[in-house]
Amino acid sequence: MLELTLIRHANAQTNSVSGNDIDRTLSAKGRADTARVGQRLGDCDRHFDLILSSSAPRALETAAIMALATGHSDEAITAVDSLYCADVDTLLNSVNNLSPAIQSAALIAHNPGLAEFCGWLCGQDKTHMPTCSVATIRLDVEDWMAVGPGSGQLTDFDYPAK
Repeated sequence: MLELTLIRHANAQTNSVSGNDIDRTLSAKGRADTARVGQRLGDCDRHFDLILSSSAPRALETAAIMALATGHSDEAITAVDSLYCADVDTLLNSVNNLSPAIQSAALIAHNPGLAEFCGWLCGQDKTHMPTCSVATIRLDVEDWMAVGPGSGQLTDFDYPAK
C-alpha cells in the first residue's frame, strides 16, 4: 500500500517584486501557518521517502518548512517545474513516474489542480483545499503506475485553522 500526501502551498504575498505570479513568496501568515501545520505533522512522526514541490518560491518555501518540521533536510525536496499550476493529468504523470522504491511521497503544488486531483484520487466530485492544507491519501495499489481515479482513500486532512 502506498501513501501520497498532497500539500497546497501556504498563503502568499499578493504581488511579487517581478510582477509575475510564479515569483510570489510566502507571507508572514503563510510562514506561520506552515510552521504550525508542519509541527503537527512532525508530532505524528510523518516521514516521506520523497518530497516533490512546484518550483514556485511559495511552494518551495512551504516544502522547506514542512521538511524541517518532519525531520527532512532541504536535500529531500525535488523542485519540479511542471507542478506550477499543474492540472490533474500533469499531477498524475508526476505520481505515476515515482520509483517503485518510494512508499510515501509528498507533493506540494497549487490550486485548482491540486484540489481537483485530490477529489479525483478519492472518487469525490470536489475537494476544498485551503492554503497550507495537507491531504493524506492511502492508495489501494502496489505500484505508482496503477494510481488512477478513485484509487485512494483520504485518511487525514489538516489545515491551519483546524
